[in-house]
Amino acid sequence: MNNESMGTPLDGGQPDQPSAQMPPLPPQSGHTTSPDAGGGMPPLPPTASQPAAPAAPGQYGQPAPLQPQSGTGSVQGGVQPGVAPQYPGALPNQPQNGPGQPHSDDTHRRRRRNGLIAGIAAAVVIALALGAWGVLALTSRAGAGSPEEAVERAIKSGAGFDFVQLSQMVSPSEFGVVSGPATELMNSGAGGNEQAQILSIQSAVQEMYAATSVELEDFETDTDEIAEGVVAVEVENGTLTIDGDQERFNEGMRNLNRAVSYEMAMMGGATESEAIERADQSLESYEEVELPITTELEGMDFGGQQLPVRLVTVEEEGRWFVSPVMSSLDYTAQWIGGSAQRGSDVIDASPADSPEEAGMQAYEATVNYAATIFSGGDFERVVETLALPERRALSLFIAPMVSSDGSGGFGSAPSTQLEVSGEFEKFDAHGVTMVLPEKVEVRVRSSYSSNDIVTTIEGTCVTDTSGTRSCLADTWQGYEALGLDEIGLVVVKEDGGWVVSIYDTIRVGAKVATKNYLELRENGELHRLRV
Repeated sequence: MNNESMGTPLDGGQPDQPSAQMPPLPPQSGHTTSPDAGGGMPPLPPTASQPAAPAAPGQYGQPAPLQPQSGTGSVQGGVQPGVAPQYPGALPNQPQNGPGQPHSDDTHRRRRRNGLIAGIAAAVVIALALGAWGVLALTSRAGAGSPEEAVERAIKSGAGFDFVQLSQMVSPSEFGVVSGPATELMNSGAGGNEQAQILSIQSAVQEMYAATSVELEDFETDTDEIAEGVVAVEVENGTLTIDGDQERFNEGMRNLNRAVSYEMAMMGGATESEAIERADQSLESYEEVELPITTELEGMDFGGQQLPVRLVTVEEEGRWFVSPVMSSLDYTAQWIGGSAQRGSDVIDASPADSPEEAGMQAYEATVNYAATIFSGGDFERVVETLALPERRALSLFIAPMVSSDGSGGFGSAPSTQLEVSGEFEKFDAHGVTMVLPEKVEVRVRSSYSSNDIVTTIEGTCVTDTSGTRSCLADTWQGYEALGLDEIGLVVVKEDGGWVVSIYDTIRVGAKVATKNYLELRENGELHRLRV
């Protein structure tokens, strides 16, 4: 099937066989579900055994070129589940200290900042690609009639750069994390540099879509019901062939390399000339691709183990979608110990009576678990305070990995007594209800020390026992520039009460950050994102 003949969604054309796939997961900070990725979530206090400091973002390294692999092969070569075989989508790796290099406090601070800014940038780059396809990608929640159909359509559309159908196959609760930024980017038409002949990421992705045709033959699957409404689909057999106009395909790949490199550099605070230089450098190691590319979906290497191609699907509102988050967690469970590392029941929610109480109970449960993880922390109590999508993933894939005594296999540790007091405050912004600590005091008593450790949290600021106060906005000027200092924990109604939604927190934070990033770019103020 040739994508060009079907008409791009921007033109109103609809593929005759809808299909989509989850985008490659960005480097962690949010979405994954890191609190910092969502913005001004309250920091955890230091415990007696491990003092902590707030994380903050920093500059990007130069992205590696996107390089497809030609010829015939199998998924064993390192393709991630649900990602088009061995070519685009892999976002740049961040540079790390090599062996023997010193790791000073400044170095650690830079690395923490790099991690968060990497997550923000990855979300924006994915949103730029999704923004290519117009409102349809954000409003049409097609799904599939069965788990098997969802996976088949996901694999085909991902390999063919069909991001409309990709978005329609991803779990709506998870896709919402990038839908907000995508809306902002679509409305702005941002990206690229016309004078330097660098296309926007939207245009580059459209080129790849038009140049590519995909066939999936002899496709056979088996299903594994993990829990009610959650089914893993394992590919037993299948041949994926990517073909098309070879010259146009390679031109599209070069344009996509330059577009991604340019955007990543600009988001890292580079000047326009620096970003253009990095975009040009991205082509130095590019090698021409020969079509067709044929891949046998036999399995993949994951952490040194040969595992089958397997995606987890979830039923939402009577339709089936691929869950990128649970698919990744399922691979981790398979790698650690197979189905024995999975749960079969979703932990019930324990909603609070008010938004403020929801924030307080989630924070108290998390702090208590963090302080007692070595001696029997109650992880289930943390899960109970969260919304269904997050609760489902944690119940089925994370909770079972924690040993029965709650220690996670870490063994014993000195006894710790913890007291959490105070309250959260509620505020409405960006169409949601959010909460932050108004004034919360955490007192830690441990056999490590004869003195109590007292930490006071107010909003996104922390005051330690010595009276030293530090705020997230003080660690990096970009927090304020991107508006992340105005973001709290999003709380939502569920089962007659209130629970915390990590996905919605990240969604709102990403949308606000994207809107402000575009304004900074338009006004020539991206230097405010520099460290």
